[in-house]
Amino acid sequence: RKEVDEAIRQFTVALQENDERKTSKLRKAFEKRTDELEDFVLKYEDDERAILFEKQRLRLRRALNLAATAMPITSVEEKNTAATKKKEEEAPSTPPIKKD
Repeated sequence: RKEVDEAIRQFTVALQENDERKTSKLRKAFEKRTDELEDFVLKYEDDERAILFEKQRLRLRRALNLAATAMPITSVEEKNTAATKKKEEEAPSTPPIKKD
């Protein structure tokens, strides 16, 4: 997991810095690693630990998909947080309860 976290962090930094050389290199490495993980999971699908490798494969695939849309990985979380705050700000306040 730590390996994937670090790789995604480096990929995000490369995207934010518009470092085409590094982004391309990491993209190719991610594609290769997702293929390797997929083969591994298929080979050992009966082992309950295989799901851990599948999760890492999916994280790498997600990073690639987000990069393909030219959206930095961290901006998705920031966008979701901003949308939640905006909804909270726009929500009408509850009127006080009148007592008779």
